[in-house]
Amino acid sequence: MGVCVDSGTQEDQLAEQLYQNLMHQRYFVVIDDIWSIDAWNSVKACFLDNANGSQVLLTTRFADVATSISFNNDFSHQTQLLDQTESWNLFCEKANKSGYAEFEAIGRPIVEKCKGLPLAIVVAGGLFSQLHTLDEWKNVAEVLNSYATTTTTIDEECSRILSSSYNHLPHNLKACILYLSVFPEDEEIHVKEIVKLWVAEGLVKASEDMSFDVVARRGMQELNDRNLIILSQSSSCGRKVKAFRIHDLLHSFCVREAKKENLLHVVYQNGSSSPLKDFRWVSIQSETVNGQTLYSSFKNCRSIFHFAGGENIVLNSKFGGLLRVLYNIGCDMAYLVHLRCLLSSWLRFLTISDPFSWNLQTLGAFSIHKMSFLEFPQLQHLRSSRGLSDFPIFFHQNLKSICGLIPDQCTKELLTNIPYLKKVKIRCEDGWSDCINNVAYSHQLQTLHLFGRLLRRRLVIPNINHLVCLKNLMRLRFTELRFEWEVINILSKLPKLEVLRINSCMCIGRVWKLLEKENFDQLIYLEISFARCYGKQVLVIFQILSA
Repeated sequence: MGVCVDSGTQEDQLAEQLYQNLMHQRYFVVIDDIWSIDAWNSVKACFLDNANGSQVLLTTRFADVATSISFNNDFSHQTQLLDQTESWNLFCEKANKSGYAEFEAIGRPIVEKCKGLPLAIVVAGGLFSQLHTLDEWKNVAEVLNSYATTTTTIDEECSRILSSSYNHLPHNLKACILYLSVFPEDEEIHVKEIVKLWVAEGLVKASEDMSFDVVARRGMQELNDRNLIILSQSSSCGRKVKAFRIHDLLHSFCVREAKKENLLHVVYQNGSSSPLKDFRWVSIQSETVNGQTLYSSFKNCRSIFHFAGGENIVLNSKFGGLLRVLYNIGCDMAYLVHLRCLLSSWLRFLTISDPFSWNLQTLGAFSIHKMSFLEFPQLQHLRSSRGLSDFPIFFHQNLKSICGLIPDQCTKELLTNIPYLKKVKIRCEDGWSDCINNVAYSHQLQTLHLFGRLLRRRLVIPNINHLVCLKNLMRLRFTELRFEWEVINILSKLPKLEVLRINSCMCIGRVWKLLEKENFDQLIYLEISFARCYGKQVLVIFQILSA
């Protein structure tokens, strides 16, 4: 509905805003997974009855909650568990085994024990999909059967299958999936972030022929293949997982296991138990935090996460000498010599004046200032939403991505001194100068995003002829720029371009016409959104590309 809510807004103010915005509208609202009658009572006053056909759809796993909040004229539907045929078909789909009588003899009893619960069947199928011989199937089935009883409930059965699937993970992936417990339940997790976090925590190891990032992304793909994550966003080309969630039962399992191993401490909104003396990860999910209480427990902590909004948390780095990861946490960094990853989209300003974090690999914040002394030898990823001020002219060669450059910073000297740069985002408000000419020196560049400011000033897209020198460029995006359609045609000479996105741009001309030799041979994904153009012409382009 386009409502901006300050992170410090109290619940009653938020409820009032929601009520006011729904007052004169016809709406359809879905509220997923209501756990209690009190939870519904706390929000139901926001949904007034306008007698205009507005509807609210609730889901809950508790029959008494559904019964209590339903009125006589409400429609209530209780989903049924899968029958044996549906269960078996789902298992075969996930296990990639069908038509083999010997495998079916082992698999059917396992499916029966899942009692029609889709999550249990999907996880079991993912587990068996990684087993290729009959003996492997028999061994895992024996383990599952050894814990089974005739009186286990569905949740107990599901937990048992989750536990077995976890136990059969490679050792490094066990730590990786437990690390997901630091995120709140139902949180959407972005792969590009979790990969950096895994690497920073030392949960993945590089090999002779694969980098840390490649190993981490392969691990993510294996979790997806085992049906342990729920895909929420795929990449533009559809080949990779971009963002995901984990089922709440699996999340509960990960939290429980991480706490049992003294790895995790969670600070909840309604308070938490006394911190353990020795734990590795802290997840702050409360708007109000007593920092002094937590500081005493940071001695051996490696990762601190903050998710709840409210007041910014600024860490006294003297209490976190072993920290490797800070997520939405401010700090002075003076003593954090082991820090590898600092990601904070909430901090308005991040000042870096003392370069003591020699191991820093990833640095991302809303705005970064005073970087004149920044010469971190391990830095690989640098991101700032509002640009990078006091930008250094020197970086070590390990840098792989920079998001937040302005054209004047894109000098030939800078870009030629970073030979392995793979990703660049340039934000322009005034003019492009020699920016594009200089970007062409980044011969390993794979992703480029040129971002204008259309609402303030309609910047004309720069001369992009030099971009054809980027022989490894695979993903190109233009945002809030103005150009003529013919300017884009030169991009057909990029031999590896797979993704082209044109967002919120002003396109001059009614027809985008491609000549016979101007073929985007490798293009997989074309996106034109909110651009001032004509839909029919866009359809023609799709037909040309798919021909």
